[in-house]
Amino acid sequence: MLFETKYKDRIFTFSKRKSAYCLNYLWTSIFNLRTEGLADFVTRKDSNIFEIDINGIKEYNININKLTKMRLKKEAEEFYPKKIGWETLAPGGEYANGRMMCVFVTMYIAKIMKSPYAILIGNKKIEGYEFSELNSLLSSNKKIKVMNFSRKVFDEAVKLIQKNDRLSFIKLYEDVCNSLGISEENMTMTRNRFGRLQNQAVEFAKEERKKRLVSKGYVSFD
Repeated sequence: MLFETKYKDRIFTFSKRKSAYCLNYLWTSIFNLRTEGLADFVTRKDSNIFEIDINGIKEYNININKLTKMRLKKEAEEFYPKKIGWETLAPGGEYANGRMMCVFVTMYIAKIMKSPYAILIGNKKIEGYEFSELNSLLSSNKKIKVMNFSRKVFDEAVKLIQKNDRLSFIKLYEDVCNSLGISEENMTMTRNRFGRLQNQAVEFAKEERKKRLVSKGYVSFD
């Protein structure tokens, strides 16, 4: 927790100094994928039915990308909660995407423990603990339901997620997806993608600052 607090404080300070206001929201969303996603995941343990929505994953990434290119602080402040954060429970929001990330971790635990569960595609149910065509199923159906995890598998998944802070959760999720054969395009987030988003936000802010200086009569020698 101390590690995360120090990072959040540094990013908030940096975002104000560089006028990259969206960096604060970008990091907040990365933290919430684990925090709010896990909380949402746990509340659904009794129903034991979880939806994976590939369109929601893509929408989340589209909106996060838009966030990094927002020029005005007010624009970012209005956009983030409505499209990504706490004001939306839509499949493209961080709560839903964080929950889906937890589902993939649970599928991985089921695979390791050889504990069967079920995937529902329309009216077709497939049962097992290892699905070699999982990535193809996600790409071709866009939306599937995952159900009937054993309580032991569910509890072990929650314990594993809780052991990881918000940043290492991304690595855990990425490793899990690689083990399950999930392609990057079907992943909510990866470490490299997050790095690119940070750099994109910083570079955009630098360019906007340069434009403002030029408009005020300062000459750029870059």
